[in-house]
Amino acid sequence: SAGWRWSVRQLLLAPAVSVAVMAGAAIVAPRVGLSWSVIPVLVVTLIVAAIAFGVRWWARSSTDPAPAPAGWVGWVSVAAALLIGGALGVHQTLEAFVGPQNISQTFDAVAHLNSVKWAVETGNASAFNVGLTSDAPFYPNGWHVVPTLLIQLLGVSVPLAVNAANIAIAAFVW
Repeated sequence: SAGWRWSVRQLLLAPAVSVAVMAGAAIVAPRVGLSWSVIPVLVVTLIVAAIAFGVRWWARSSTDPAPAPAGWVGWVSVAAALLIGGALGVHQTLEAFVGPQNISQTFDAVAHLNSVKWAVETGNASAFNVGLTSDAPFYPNGWHVVPTLLIQLLGVSVPLAVNAANIAIAAFVW
């Protein structure tokens, strides 16, 4: 085996796959009797990684060459895009937030802040739970799981966790 080789495509997909794993873990956790925390994320991550490894092992024949690693032009392009885009995203979000504890003044910010707080208080960040603060029986929870984990892991306030998540998303994902 040629070992682990990362492609630009894999690295660019990593944030979306990571959030999907967290959102899925949040949906599964209450159904198996677990409170929302990093534990369900770790369990689902291990399961998804094992499945992916198994599928990759099964699909790869001995005659298939290992995928070629990205050339230096690809890596430099990605690095430049991340640095420039990240800097612009961080600048814009920091300017909009003014301070780390300030809350967004957009029309739906209060609903999202309440959903995050509700998920932390109930120990349930499922897509079937986070919308209950606004009478929605189902609300996509991909974004909500990130600040809820930040609150649990770092002990920060809801506004600070929300702002940190938004800055990280603006800097590294968007």
